[in-house]
Amino acid sequence: MERRAFIITVTAGFAAVPMTLRAADLGPFHIGIVGLGSGLIQLPMKAFRERLAEMGYVEGQNIVISALCP
Repeated sequence: MERRAFIITVTAGFAAVPMTLRAADLGPFHIGIVGLGSGLIQLPMKAFRERLAEMGYVEGQNIVISALCP
């Protein structure tokens, strides 16, 4: 029974290491928005940015927003 517990512990340890390393490397989240025209998207974008700020996301620090409006 000790052998089985040892194998489970070692396997769980090896499985946890990559998840921990990946979580530390994430960096900022990226959001891309495609709109039909610059005037049509301004009001929804303002509300979107305000809500992100309320949730604790700061543009340029932990979130990047890229908008493409032809």
